[in-house]
Amino acid sequence: MTFSGCLDYVFANNTIVDPGDYVARIVEENPGRRRGERGSFINNIVVFRGRVPRSLVDVREGTKPATFTFAANLWYAPDDPSFDRSYGDPPAVGAFAAP
Repeated sequence: MTFSGCLDYVFANNTIVDPGDYVARIVEENPGRRRGERGSFINNIVVFRGRVPRSLVDVREGTKPATFTFAANLWYAPDDPSFDRSYGDPPAVGAFAAP
């Protein structure tokens, strides 16, 4: 799921299996348009098999990550008992650092 230039976008009630490098990305791919903000990633089921992604949320420069909401999601890694967010959400999106 990529939030790019989205305003008041809702990504809800989905099941994501083996998401790849990131579950969600907050990026700005077109600096000529308005920066995306106020996105919601809510009530989703995210299943990791084989490995946890490089980052749950990829945040890039030029975005407004503090305006995004991640809530009521199930993060589940059935084959990785060390994954400790099975029933929670990632830290506040504003806490993620851009790589």
